[in-house]
Amino acid sequence: MDDNIAPDSLPLSSSVDSVILNRKTVKVMATEQPEIIINAGQIAAFDQMVNEAIEVAGWAPFHYDRKLDSIAEPWRFTVLFHQQSRQVAKQFFNWFQDVKPSNKIPKMLTACGALILVNWLPESVGVSNKTVQVNEEHLAAAAAATQNLLLALESRGLGTYWSSGGQLGSKEFFHRMSIDAEEKLIAAIFVNYPGMMNLDSIETAEGKNRLKRSHWTKWTRIID
Repeated sequence: MDDNIAPDSLPLSSSVDSVILNRKTVKVMATEQPEIIINAGQIAAFDQMVNEAIEVAGWAPFHYDRKLDSIAEPWRFTVLFHQQSRQVAKQFFNWFQDVKPSNKIPKMLTACGALILVNWLPESVGVSNKTVQVNEEHLAAAAAATQNLLLALESRGLGTYWSSGGQLGSKEFFHRMSIDAEEKLIAAIFVNYPGMMNLDSIETAEGKNRLKRSHWTKWTRIID
């Protein structure tokens, strides 16, 4: 063991590793308007956990000061808690009449405890190599904030599903939610509150790629 490693750091590393390894993608769907079986106080506690996780997620690294509205970070989060999510679910097919009836987003909106949209803010001036590089840095930073968010939610016992968002990233939806049209959706995070609904009123599906993961030595180069 490296003598420079403080003993107190070992339990912390184990805890961090555990959160990363145990986090999994779980899609939760509800076809109707299931009864909420937890009380308002429990919902408020879960909502507060979401707010805490967002605050923690904001400690992701970023390279360039975005300098927009006196905010340095190149990401923006938009939160719809359960009641707002259900309202969107009810209006979804009215707002987007060209989508297939089998679209699963309304079912996910109905079942989730909260929806968090993570957007990034591209530089809109010029198409130089520098602008491309800066935008790549902004996008990478927003992705880091997204992973922070997933892990912070996992550590609080809240399930998550990272969706590309589909219509939730459209200019029409942004307009309805008063989101700047120049923002770009990187993640629609559906947050699942444990025990919020009866299990027989929801359907769950785990992510398909978890068991496809390779040993780390297959995608790591170590240069001698």
